[in-house]
Amino acid sequence: MFSGIKTSSGNQTANLKSLAGITTVLIEEGEDFVDEKAFDAIDDSVRAVGVQNRIIWIQNPTTREHFIYKRWIEPKNKVINRYGYDVTVSNMDNVEHIHTTYHIAKDLNYLNETFLEKAETYKLEAEKRELKEKGAKYKTHYYYNYIGGWKERADGTVFNYVVGQFNDKLPLRCLHLDWGYNPDPLAVGEIAIDSRSKKIYVREKIYSTMINDVPTALLNAGINKRDLIICDTSEPRTKTNVQSKGFNIQNAVKNLIKDDIREINQYDIILDPDSSNYKIELDNYVWNDKKASIPIDKYNHLLDGMRYGFNRLTKKVSFSEAVGSPQLF
Repeated sequence: MFSGIKTSSGNQTANLKSLAGITTVLIEEGEDFVDEKAFDAIDDSVRAVGVQNRIIWIQNPTTREHFIYKRWIEPKNKVINRYGYDVTVSNMDNVEHIHTTYHIAKDLNYLNETFLEKAETYKLEAEKRELKEKGAKYKTHYYYNYIGGWKERADGTVFNYVVGQFNDKLPLRCLHLDWGYNPDPLAVGEIAIDSRSKKIYVREKIYSTMINDVPTALLNAGINKRDLIICDTSEPRTKTNVQSKGFNIQNAVKNLIKDDIREINQYDIILDPDSSNYKIELDNYVWNDKKASIPIDKYNHLLDGMRYGFNRLTKKVSFSEAVGSPQLF
């Protein structure tokens, strides 16, 4: 029996509430299923009495930010070895984690020579990298795609970046702020743009939930009241409160997200090495519908702010419009 719907966001979910007596649900391609609330709705619908109820979840490992990893692997896990590679699996009492690789299909002669030759090529590349640098094999295509290791970075991310020191000597700089109320964080970052070399430098300043006193949090993060802060427009009362404390905070001008992404991707993004939450967002912000240029509405608290700051710094504004303009850092 199968019952499923495709939501407007493109994520595959199942509508099982009207089905009585269901004891087992099978979900395939779980790496594309990122809606944890939808999963909980499915899980709660499997509630037959007197029998074992099960969710069978099949997926290729994606990043460690996936809710499956966060809920059922990260809290209690163990390391197993698969063909010379360590892999992290769940060790929770109510979870049976079965980790398989292509080697099973290979032993059963289910794979053609072309696939096996490709796998062998990637395996040799991983072994060569390991000889040059211990542990490098765990950062290879072979480990992620053939052994099934959990990735540091998702496939198909919207933005690429390299890690490097923030350039605080650039005059074209500002702070960006995305309001957050639990469970979403207050996300404040800094962006600097080198227009000549087409580089964007970003770093994290605040990333925390349950902050009630935003002005104090800004001061504690070393933010000067004269520093230009470009903020989301969703909380006018909070913005007015921050402004009343003497901060130079101004509303963002919002464009179409796809237009902002297209412009930003004409630059190289340099991420400060101490900005762990910025890194998590960049590593997991992927396309929901790449053809339509629609990203997921997740992992975007700092990245939305980055867009606001980018728009302000790359658009010409008069001095009166930019009180304490970006150059006044």
